[in-house]
Amino acid sequence: MSAHSDRDAVSGLGRVLRRLPRALLLVSLGAYCYAFAWLLHLRHSRFATLDFDLGIFDQNVWLLAHGRSFLTTRGLEVFGHHANFGHLLLVPFYWLGAGPNFLDNVMVASVAAAAVVVFRMAARLSGSEWIALALALAFAWQPTTTWLLQESYHPEVMAILPLFLAFDAGQQRRWRAYALWLLLAVSFKEDVALAALMLGVLVAVRGHRKAGIVTALAALAYFVLVIEVLIPHYAPQGAFYQQFYGHLGATPGSAVGTVLTAPQRVFNQLRSAGAAGYARDMTIGYGFSPWLSPLPLLIGLPQFAANLLSQHSFTWSPRLHYAALVLAAATLGMVEGVCCRRRVRHRWLLAVLVVACTASTTLTRGIGPGSVDFRAGYWPLVNGPRYATLAKAVALPGPSDAVAATYNLVPHLTHREFIYRFPNPWRASDWGVRGENPQDPAGVDWLVLDKLVLGTEDRALLDQLIAGGQWSVSLDRRDVLVLRRKR
Repeated sequence: MSAHSDRDAVSGLGRVLRRLPRALLLVSLGAYCYAFAWLLHLRHSRFATLDFDLGIFDQNVWLLAHGRSFLTTRGLEVFGHHANFGHLLLVPFYWLGAGPNFLDNVMVASVAAAAVVVFRMAARLSGSEWIALALALAFAWQPTTTWLLQESYHPEVMAILPLFLAFDAGQQRRWRAYALWLLLAVSFKEDVALAALMLGVLVAVRGHRKAGIVTALAALAYFVLVIEVLIPHYAPQGAFYQQFYGHLGATPGSAVGTVLTAPQRVFNQLRSAGAAGYARDMTIGYGFSPWLSPLPLLIGLPQFAANLLSQHSFTWSPRLHYAALVLAAATLGMVEGVCCRRRVRHRWLLAVLVVACTASTTLTRGIGPGSVDFRAGYWPLVNGPRYATLAKAVALPGPSDAVAATYNLVPHLTHREFIYRFPNPWRASDWGVRGENPQDPAGVDWLVLDKLVLGTEDRALLDQLIAGGQWSVSLDRRDVLVLRRKR
């Protein structure tokens, strides 16, 4: 073989090796999407999804697609619940028949696309696509990432992708793309505006004062507009999640006042909520590398504080959607912390550390395939003995009938104007802000109930309804009861 052909062979091998990380990323993320999309399909089809929140968001988009606006899954107007303007982008798919599985698939795809953005950022900053591959897969397999997917669709998870794209565009001074991606991120939920505000602070601190100040002011103005004008217009009682901070003040202004005038109360709350442990849990999967570049962590600081200042402990968990923006900030810090080391050797060592920590934590703390909890019941991997009965129950009401159902059946009945979580509308339960907007129980045509999840009060109410003689039994099998109102 000639020297020339030897050089061609070597250069050809070099090209293959240079492209290999991208190929591995696409194959890995393809398998990732398939696995989680299928798991979420099983979760929904086997009646393991809930009204809070998949049922709410599915009815949200369905109502927008049909020119209606009152969420009977929550007792609030669509935009009195959250400012989810990004859902308007999903409306055309609902005209074609999309539903809960579509929402879950879009969320999984957006997380995979966010991993591609991590790859692109890391490759540009580190000069190595192998390091970029390691960091992209580390994001995809973070314990919190897998738990966010398991929880099913949430709009703040959708915001991660455009937030990454905005951060990447800002690094490259592509300000028009930066603004457009930030606008898309904020459209999914009003909380994202606070992350955008802090991104503006970060941009200003790093020398782009005009872009940073404009970003911060615009994000703050939008957040105030939503909280003080939009939501009160549709929900005069105020944002329902203000109740999370009732121990700090009855209104957002008084809560902010408490933060400024009584910092000891804030410190006590953060300590009781386990702020240090929460920060540890959100960064341990990255080998604590985000702390090597702490400025991007500012992006998640408002949500970090909001989660831990809540009086409800479920917001303190790294397993729920409340952690989405904190995860996004930790990921951006990880990318910079690893890729901006001056010595190439240090980048490689940190990348290996991140991969090792991700592998160990996703196995011990995650919920994806291979984790210790994968078969613990969070995913319904086997059809239950009542599957056929439940499937028959949710198929009985007509598409325009008003239905009240137990929380585990609501997501299968949300493509209608009136779907209530029993005992609503007879007794207000997680309805509105303070039980306002009562509905007429006489308008309910069907009761679709899984009696195994009914509490004592709900069972007593059900007995009263049956005793009233206004309902006929359409199905009563395996503790699944379907009643139809007599007309």
